[in-house]
Amino acid sequence: MGVLQFIPKSGLTPLFGVKLCPVFSKICDELSEINSEIIVKKSLNININRAVAIKEVEDSFGNTFQLLIVYDSLSVKNRSILKIPHTDEGFFDFPIYNLDFNTDIDIEFIIDQGILSKDER
Repeated sequence: MGVLQFIPKSGLTPLFGVKLCPVFSKICDELSEINSEIIVKKSLNININRAVAIKEVEDSFGNTFQLLIVYDSLSVKNRSILKIPHTDEGFFDFPIYNLDFNTDIDIEFIIDQGILSKDER
């Protein structure tokens, strides 16, 4: 008889967040979570198998917006439960960017090329 050893899987790590423009926010409000993800992934050239989360958040000024959280994991398996790390004060523990939605945005290119360097985060 063999012995099985279970190795706990570590959690997914957010690479960064992107503040979605108001148009994406309105679209996400009208669609289901799955369909919202598909639209955002296709529009921003995110690998269909990359883990992402879209959350409605509020900034310190009381403004609400949709935040796209991009994780480091590519998986063809079922959707994981995605935890969003934050500090004790409730602030997110990863960089959040405002990108120019008047230009083409290619998230996979940004990740592959390391365009958003740690100094900019």
